[in-house]
Amino acid sequence: MSDEQTTRERETVAYRDEHCVVFIPPYPRLYGYCLLAPLHHATNVVSDFTEDDYLALQLRVHRLGRVLTAVRTAERLYVFSFGSMQGVAHVHWHVAPLPPGIPFREQQLAAVGRLEYLDMSKPEREEFAERVGAGMAALAEQDRERSRG
Repeated sequence: MSDEQTTRERETVAYRDEHCVVFIPPYPRLYGYCLLAPLHHATNVVSDFTEDDYLALQLRVHRLGRVLTAVRTAERLYVFSFGSMQGVAHVHWHVAPLPPGIPFREQQLAAVGRLEYLDMSKPEREEFAERVGAGMAALAEQDRERSRG
């Protein structure tokens, strides 16, 4: 995914490594809602990846979920891949923490598909992105240290 497709003007980038970019959309529906996209272009959520590449991305989805639930109380963490060949034809994962206390009928797809967006200022999104990025980097470093011995 090029910087022209995901830029600070459109989305707030929280983390980037050799496999993916994590960003906060400009109009999130839930506080903490993030997207994780592979750096290389892919349109099929499974078949466009080798097993190793897919597992590397899912490790990052897992890390992102851990970070989001550490910085945001969540009753449930939603992880899903939406997209359309006619609209957003680039594979990406949505990672969305559901806050506690949401009535059942307003959970699941209703929570992420509702029409209203949160009113988050750009500075608020940037501050949250810094926290997410720092958490992702810390988990990556922990994994590197663990693998070294």
